[in-house]
Amino acid sequence: MDEIEKITKKVFKKKASLAISRLPPETRESFVKLAEQDFCDDYGMTLKFLYDHYERGELFEFVLGKHEYIEKQIGELQSALENKSEIKKPKRLGEQKNE
Repeated sequence: MDEIEKITKKVFKKKASLAISRLPPETRESFVKLAEQDFCDDYGMTLKFLYDHYERGELFEFVLGKHEYIEKQIGELQSALENKSEIKKPKRLGEQKNE
């Protein structure tokens, strides 16, 4: 066996693959979305991230952080809507004041 064949076998030997069956569609969609948004479609790094954070007990904190961000955005939108309703519309020329 020549040197090139040895190197080729070492390179391809390290290549890993993982197939997961019986995965609920919603879970798969969430996983793919996370991979697209945060990991440039790299499923391997997405899985590693999830596993590492799960192993260290930080996965809940990650999800909680996303939840807190969403709650903050909702609060800001609600506040903007409340402020908008308090703003009085300017009168147009010729409008009469209804009392």
